[in-house]
Amino acid sequence: MNKFLFPRAKSIHRSQLIELIYTLLRVHVGYGMLQSGWKKVQDFPISQGFVDHLSDKGWPMPEALAIMAGWGELLGGALLALGLFNRVGGLLIMIIMGVAAFVHNGAMPIVEVDKAQLYFWIATLFTAMGPGKLSLDRLIRG
Repeated sequence: MNKFLFPRAKSIHRSQLIELIYTLLRVHVGYGMLQSGWKKVQDFPISQGFVDHLSDKGWPMPEALAIMAGWGELLGGALLALGLFNRVGGLLIMIIMGVAAFVHNGAMPIVEVDKAQLYFWIATLFTAMGPGKLSLDRLIRG
């Protein structure tokens, strides 16, 4: 379990510039998801507008789904931005954005690209590759 939560943070590339670019992408995507989640959870526990949107689309249990999506985006985005529990944060974003892209929006993988699909694939990259050298996981695990 410890290796899953804190995998050895490997260098993505020998070039420090590429490590920096990788880190900036991770922080940018994480912060974007955190902001998206924050907009949904500002009206605790969840925005009624988001619940109404899911209800209008015919989703079952829109309140529960809205709470899971909003808080998952907020938590997953924060973890990804910090590079802390990177795989947990990445998996949260993958699940939420996978549902949003491929079920809710009905986009075809790779053929039809939308923002949710882009977040899904980037979260997949960070989940598979790890947070990189410039992360809290690296500070904790070494």
